[in-house]
Amino acid sequence: MTAREAMEKHLKNALEGKVEEVAADLIPELLPALEELAPVLGKLAPTRFEIRGERQEGSDVAVKAALIGASGEMVVEDTWREVGGVWKVVKIQPL
Repeated sequence: MTAREAMEKHLKNALEGKVEEVAADLIPELLPALEELAPVLGKLAPTRFEIRGERQEGSDVAVKAALIGASGEMVVEDTWREVGGVWKVVKIQPL
């Protein structure tokens, strides 16, 4: 699995309300960031997502995506890193 594929799976789980799966993709230090984004996503009620780009940052991969709902969109850039052979989000940057 690539970082982009991990991001696509992560966003699909977010759209389906699979909070445990979404949280499992994050390093533990980022769980508070997920709690901060939850109300914003709740108001947006996204129904789809678009990957808007990716770039390599050393061994990390930053993937930019938009979550799109009827009232607009929220763009984020998640930085992914392989941790123990599994892709994990190590940074979340709302844009």
